[in-house]
Amino acid sequence: MFHRHASILCLVLVPLLAAPAMAAKGGGGKKGAGTQPAASAPSGDNVVALQKKLQDADAAILTAQHELEKVGEKLRPKFESSQEWTDAQAALKQAQADRDAAVKPALDRVHQSDAYKSALAMKQKTSAQLTQLHSATPPATDEQLADATKASLDASQAVAQLENDAVANDAGAKEASAELA
Repeated sequence: MFHRHASILCLVLVPLLAAPAMAAKGGGGKKGAGTQPAASAPSGDNVVALQKKLQDADAAILTAQHELEKVGEKLRPKFESSQEWTDAQAALKQAQADRDAAVKPALDRVHQSDAYKSALAMKQKTSAQLTQLHSATPPATDEQLADATKASLDASQAVAQLENDAVANDAGAKEASAELA
């Protein structure tokens, strides 16, 4: 919303504020423009009036958005009880169930691998270290917390990457995931 306000303000004020500067520089190349009276500059009253118009426009927008939200809230129950919505929700649930069933064997295989077990152990270890640092007395330094947080994040990402790779490299899981998307 700020950008819209700034744009409107620029569109209104820039030409008004630029007029005296252009007149002082000889009118920006327009013959006779440098002889315009300085009265074309916005006075304090004009700026206040423009600011008031901007505030009024903002208030009108907020009111309209609020009214639109009320209409949406009123229409939502009717839409969500429509056959189209219930069919779409049922299809989504079925696709999620199909994906879960297709992904399970790939995840079960990776969960049994030594690489996954090692990565999971590292994730648990780094998470415990981070928790310990948060409750340490005396308090851990910012550097210690940052290092432990990074180690925990890296270990979590390693576990997630193994799972993502297992799903991506399994044809059935990949197909079911693509259908859900």
